Formats: sequence, C-alpha cells, structure tokens
Amino acid sequence: SIAPFNINPMIGPPPDALDYWGGKNALKIIDDGEYFRLLTPIFLHAGIIHLLGNISVQLDIGAFFEREWGTPIWMVIYITSAIGSSLYSVCFKPDNVSVGSSGAVMGLFGGKLGEIFC
Repeated sequence: SIAPFNINPMIGPPPDALDYWGGKNALKIIDDGEYFRLLTPIFLHAGIIHLLGNISVQLDIGAFFEREWGTPIWMVIYITSAIGSSLYSVCFKPDNVSVGSSGAVMGLFGGKLGEIFC
C-alpha cells in the first residue's frame, strides 16, 4: 500500500513495510545481529520519486564510472560505499529506518575524487 503523503512524501510504502523488507534499522542490526540490513537498503527505496532519482543518476554517472574503471572495481567501490553509508547511518541516525542507494552512489563520486587527488 502507499502511505499517506504526510507520512511518506516519496509516494511509497509506510516505514514499517520498509523495515520489514530489510531497511536499515540500527536496533535490529546491533541487538539482533541482522547484519544483512547493512546491504539490503540499497535494493529498497522510499517511493517512486526516490527510485526514479536514484535510477537516473545510476544510469548516467554509474554507467560512466563502470566503463571507466571496469565492473570489478566499480562493484567493490559501490558495495563498500553501500555498507559504509549504512554503518554511518547506524551511528549517526540510529532512530531512522533508512533505504536507498544514495550512499553507494556518493561513494562512486568519492572514488573518483580519490582517483583525482591520490
């Protein structure tokens, strides 16, 4: 079901559903050992608007970096950034259920900056 706009303005499911499907939930990661929740949020999005935004960036910039670096290096940077951004979110936003691949996408930009300056 789609949550009311005042609960989820991204035109998507309620937070409880995202949590059930594997969204980042610090309490479940730390207390229950559900470490898979550090990776699964990249496959979930808060709604249609969130999904379309991430897809558009990944198709443009993500594909460019994959052609430039090759698939193995791109995957290492992407997955490492996804897990790293989830860990960061567990530390600094522990009360929120988080989803999306924005942290992984930002990691690609970080990888490019590292390539430029190192």
